[in-house]
Amino acid sequence: MYNNLNKNDNKKWINDYLEILELCPVCGSKEKTLLYKGLKDLLCYVPGEWTLYKCLVCDSAFINPRPNKRNILHAYKDYYTHESSLNITIKKNGLLRFFRRAFANGYRNYMFKTNLRPSIFLGIILVLFPLERNTIQSSCRNLSINFPSAQRLLDIGCGNGDFLYFAKKTGREVVGIDLDEKAVLVAREKGLDVRLGDIDVLNREEKFDIITLSHVLEHVHDPYYLLQKCYNLLDKNGYIWIDTPNLSSEGHKIYRENWRGLEPPRHLVLFSYYSLLNTLKKIGFSKIEDMPYRPLCKDIFKSSDLIYKRKLHYNKKNSINFNFLKSLDIIKNAEIIERKEPSKREFITLKAWRS
Repeated sequence: MYNNLNKNDNKKWINDYLEILELCPVCGSKEKTLLYKGLKDLLCYVPGEWTLYKCLVCDSAFINPRPNKRNILHAYKDYYTHESSLNITIKKNGLLRFFRRAFANGYRNYMFKTNLRPSIFLGIILVLFPLERNTIQSSCRNLSINFPSAQRLLDIGCGNGDFLYFAKKTGREVVGIDLDEKAVLVAREKGLDVRLGDIDVLNREEKFDIITLSHVLEHVHDPYYLLQKCYNLLDKNGYIWIDTPNLSSEGHKIYRENWRGLEPPRHLVLFSYYSLLNTLKKIGFSKIEDMPYRPLCKDIFKSSDLIYKRKLHYNKKNSINFNFLKSLDIIKNAEIIERKEPSKREFITLKAWRS
């Protein structure tokens, strides 16, 4: 349905699928300023132009107007969570990606005493390489190797269940929720307890020691409500793990409206580092800990550069010299800054505890 920007079915969106926000979806303020207008989806080619505002009170950003809850799935096309990740790895990324996965599983099996496949035993040498180790640990949601028995974990937006499958192999009791019916079916085929729906499908009395949200916050209509529900579902001393694009990142500073993290219209709300921290504290989370640095600039900048080039196909105006931005010096300098300053990293990755 949505495979060509020239179709640009704006009227369809406006008449049937959109909602207009009067208040910031994070803090409820009316005070906002325009960040970008005329944003286009140059990843999945969903038609339409989108406007991004920044809240002057909480510093988060949001699309307005935006797809409503009933029709937001029209903004997703052939979403990756439908299939087994192993099939995707082989078909779309080739054998190199397959062996990289096997190498990483070798490390996971060594550290967590799991038996993941495919696996290469030599993956254990990654313990000697901090950045590679941090990247894999992040894919494991920075789970602890040693933990109390019967630890319960909830993954919100679990997709095809790959992470849940891993977490279950570590000995944890796991539950997942997702809005995508096909993804839920794939996850259930792995023997996982995965429920179709949003966080309200969970029983109020259920409690969890860990709740993970990997690139979920930016996709939901009411992130404050979601975080509040997570807080209530956590057992005492439980924590939430979050990974989400960072509006205050070096990448956004450089690439502006072409930054990969914007992704309109699927990314409805974007937090800056401090807007997310302040929101978590307001809800009641006490201790907040940044996760170890992992290098993301190369991949994010490459994707942002691609978005810019695709935009030139439709709009010949040049706003910035991206040949310069592609230089290794720009990536190197950004990585130096982001390694030292978590507030400027491409993603906000943290744990926050309920006291």
